[in-house]
Amino acid sequence: MQRHKFRVGQLVRLDAAFREHRSTPGRTYKILRLLPPEGSECIYSIKTIREAVHRIAMEREIVALP
Repeated sequence: MQRHKFRVGQLVRLDAAFREHRSTPGRTYKILRLLPPEGSECIYSIKTIREAVHRIAMEREIVALP
């Protein structure tokens, strides 16, 4: 079983390669939940502080903030 790279509460950003498709450049997200992997890829529920809705992101789409 695949292990999640990020943890709940961690701050992340969408990788530059994926931002254009989401219209959310440069926003900071917080990991809300670790979702079951889809195939070999871990999935996360993420949300910005300013938005009421959460998004789903694949692990390859996000990068950790320092």
